[in-house]
Amino acid sequence: MNSEAKSRANPFPLAKASANWRGPKSVRPGTIACAWLGQAGYLIRTHGGLTVMIDPYLSDECERLEGLRRLFEPPITAEEFQPDLLLVTHGHLDHFDEPTIRTYASSGRTTLFAPPSCTGRASHLGWPASRLRSLKPGQTASRAGCRVTATFTRHTLPDAIGFLLLIDGIRLWHSGDTEYDQHLRVLAAQKLDVAFICINGGGGNMNAREAALLAWQLKPRTVVPMHYGMWPVEDYRYRGAARDATPYPALFTSTLAKLSPRKRVKVLKVGQTATLS
Repeated sequence: MNSEAKSRANPFPLAKASANWRGPKSVRPGTIACAWLGQAGYLIRTHGGLTVMIDPYLSDECERLEGLRRLFEPPITAEEFQPDLLLVTHGHLDHFDEPTIRTYASSGRTTLFAPPSCTGRASHLGWPASRLRSLKPGQTASRAGCRVTATFTRHTLPDAIGFLLLIDGIRLWHSGDTEYDQHLRVLAAQKLDVAFICINGGGGNMNAREAALLAWQLKPRTVVPMHYGMWPVEDYRYRGAARDATPYPALFTSTLAKLSPRKRVKVLKVGQTATLS
């Protein structure tokens, strides 16, 4: 293996998603099918066939603009699949992926839920106003049986949000990018079924130990660590600005096990479909 191949070697498992991803042929009631797209990106399918995509980063914009070279090809492309709902937490390149947003703007089927700064940018990229929903923390919008509530984050962008979803009776929380903050603990009252929590540390995000503490406090039935593995560990240190970065799911899992030995943790493979409930 040459030095370039070694530098791109991904320490995390990768599976190729189907070009026409619809999840399993049958999604049982009370469950969702979920595929990890890498970083903070997910693709979800419900029992009724609704598809929801969250924070997909499917391009090479981070490499082009910031020199952050992804470790794996995207498991699916924007041209291959258009979801019913697209949820974007904030405007950073690995969440608001402009090539993907531009493709979906012309798809004619996808509705975008995002903070005002992102819906404004999407509008300039040609997204019709009829398929845009701006959300601030505490605001809720619904579409096709999916209720989406924007949640608080403490991040480097002022209108960044997380998402609380109610789909087919399942309460799912996506933290977005956020540092640890006591205001997040109020989500324990939601009795979450699934929580997707960032773990990388630095860049305005909580580290793996803080994420484990939050997971213990929120008490979701299942917790899924995210925001790691897209690029080499060194790049998560952001040129020395985050020297103590922790993009390590094993550290998150072992820390949470000390706090709550029976807590269910799912470490997903990129592109592989998992069933969550």
